[in-house]
Amino acid sequence: MHQNQNRMLHRRRWPTCRPFLALLVALAALLLAEQMAGRWGPARDPELLAWRNQQQPRLIGLEQAGFKWTRMSDLIPPRRDGGPFRILLLGSSGIRGSGSVSFQSIPGHLQRLLNQEGIPVETINGGVPGSDSAQQLRMLREGLEKLDPDLVVHYGGNNEFFRLLIYKHQNPRWTAAAERARATLQHLALYRWLADVFRRPSPHLNMAGRHISDLPSTIAREDVPLVQGRYERNLVQMGEVCREQGVPLVLCSVAVNEVFPPKDPVRRFNVDPGPGSRAASREGGHEELLKESCRRNPDRASAHHAYGLWLLREGRKQEAASHLSRAIELDPLPIRAMPSQNLCVQRAAAASGALFLDVPAGLRRVYGPVLGMEVFLSYGHLHPHANRAVAQDLARLLKSRGLLPEPTAPARVGPDDPLDLEAFGNSEDCAAGLRRQKVDPELADRVLQGHVAFLRAEFDVAVEQYRRALDLAPERAILWRNLGHALAQDRRLDEAMRCWQEFLGRGGEDARLVGLLRAWQEISRSSPGAFDDPSRHDRWGTGSPDGPPPSGPSPGQARPTAPDRPGGATAPTRKGNPHGPGAGLQPVGGSAGSESRSGNVTFRTLAPEARAAARPAGESS
Repeated sequence: MHQNQNRMLHRRRWPTCRPFLALLVALAALLLAEQMAGRWGPARDPELLAWRNQQQPRLIGLEQAGFKWTRMSDLIPPRRDGGPFRILLLGSSGIRGSGSVSFQSIPGHLQRLLNQEGIPVETINGGVPGSDSAQQLRMLREGLEKLDPDLVVHYGGNNEFFRLLIYKHQNPRWTAAAERARATLQHLALYRWLADVFRRPSPHLNMAGRHISDLPSTIAREDVPLVQGRYERNLVQMGEVCREQGVPLVLCSVAVNEVFPPKDPVRRFNVDPGPGSRAASREGGHEELLKESCRRNPDRASAHHAYGLWLLREGRKQEAASHLSRAIELDPLPIRAMPSQNLCVQRAAAASGALFLDVPAGLRRVYGPVLGMEVFLSYGHLHPHANRAVAQDLARLLKSRGLLPEPTAPARVGPDDPLDLEAFGNSEDCAAGLRRQKVDPELADRVLQGHVAFLRAEFDVAVEQYRRALDLAPERAILWRNLGHALAQDRRLDEAMRCWQEFLGRGGEDARLVGLLRAWQEISRSSPGAFDDPSRHDRWGTGSPDGPPPSGPSPGQARPTAPDRPGGATAPTRKGNPHGPGAGLQPVGGSAGSESRSGNVTFRTLAPEARAAARPAGESS
């Protein structure tokens, strides 16, 4: 009897234990699945919007016999022992100097300023337009590995919201709360594995001919901390990567055009003027209307922007700066860095041990409390003179921290030559300078057209215009450097080197070109034919440097050794000054054709059939 009672009690307890046993089995299965997913599943990616945008631009676009070209076609010489101090500047179009020639960008001005003081410095412009901090972090690792810089400077932050704007346009149901949940679940290997298996790609978006501001998607206030947190983490990682490599890093806050209008879709505010308000406006009460607009619409960027512009016109610049900054912070389609992002830069510099440069504060000391169209070409691209002001602040910071080498040459500061491409700021100033110097009108027109073509990245047009200018005044050394710069951007290195050598031989001074030429000649002597890679000069897509077969020279036909120029004249050959900056450099070789002399300069003229054969290829032997 007692045993039967025990069995009945055991049967009554057993059903109540089954849910607990099932839970234990489920937990064990989940733990086993987590272990298996952790071993074979994808690794954790803590970055915001992971796997949603796979664009990974590279810093280095082409390598040839030790020489490298950046993604934007800037030539980088091989690193040599005893060479100049190398500074790598990273960022987007702001550091690239969009709207100006590369020599008038922040890196270009920094190199010119320090070289004028006799400090041997080489700057590398690593700005890639449209890139954000995550992509710039990848380019930093690539640059540290391949370029071996002595110092790194980062100036970027205008594009941080671009990826999120594109993704929200492709996926309208996305929310910041869902993204935070995803970031938390990313710690689970099983979730990462399931997300990788069941994820669906975003709809295709064709951005050809469109700007990011054309998208209808907007940034909500709850989205901002996610993006700014990602921005700050990337900057901290930059500092950690540089510290591991023993390379100093300077993090710069970003200046933006504060009078540029926000992309606020709501232009009508919640203000009913009424008869009394209209009368007050006629009597000078317009300020009260703007104040009321800001009070009733505290989260509308356009309201603060309108009030800020009115205050600016009234001369109340400090008050205007406050409202204009508030408008940038509230912009629902941010294509500029927000003022709060500068705090992220400052915190990241303190956390990673990097140096911090407050660029907006430096510009305000020069231009006043409101940074507007006198400072910027657009919403975030600086005028050349403002780029120079930033470069001066950066140079002062580097010298105060003892990060630059000692001067090795006396300081040399001379007036800018309007014929010089490196001094080209804009067409109006250049044309005025050419008139003041009474330059021949035809020569001035050719040079100005070449400068404008170079600015527009039409390098083949710039080459043609500079060649025509040299037909008119081959004795002007600066024209040879201009032509060399255009040829180098067109990746015609042999021809560019010959032009630069002629520039130095005619008394020009440029320490960077001397280093380029010496490295080029050393490689050419040790590895003949190192610069004869057909793919480097294939501008026709035919796989051959000779271009399309009907237009190229025949296999047995001689080709010129110097850049062909209209009128039949090729690069003059003369020995450089044995005591000048190009001392020790070998002269350019000869070419087929007749010779003529102009003073102490020998010109070699090609036969007409040789010119016709050489011009389509545009390639030296």
